[in-house]
Amino acid sequence: MNIVVGGASGIGAAVAAVLPGETIIGDRVGGDVHCDLTDCASLIRLASSVDHLDALVVTAGVSPAMADAHAIFDVDLAGIARVLQAFDSLV
Repeated sequence: MNIVVGGASGIGAAVAAVLPGETIIGDRVGGDVHCDLTDCASLIRLASSVDHLDALVVTAGVSPAMADAHAIFDVDLAGIARVLQAFDSLV
C-alpha cells in the first residue's frame, strides 16, 4: 500500500499517479481520506487504515506566501514528525 499525504493536487497528485500498486491519498481537501498534518488523530486514523506500507510520501506543506512562520513550523516541521510518529509501526 502506498500513502501520499498531500496528494490531492500538485506534486502530490503527480507522485500518486506514478506509484505502482494501490495508493491512498490523504489530504485536507479532496483525496481518499481526510488528514491534516496539524491533527494527530487524523494521521493516526490514516495509519490505522493500512496493515502494510510500500511507500509513504509527504508532499503537503505551506510556504511563506501561504502562511505565517508559526503555521509553517507547525505544518512543515512538526507535521512531518507527527506523520512519522503515526506511521512508526509500519516503517
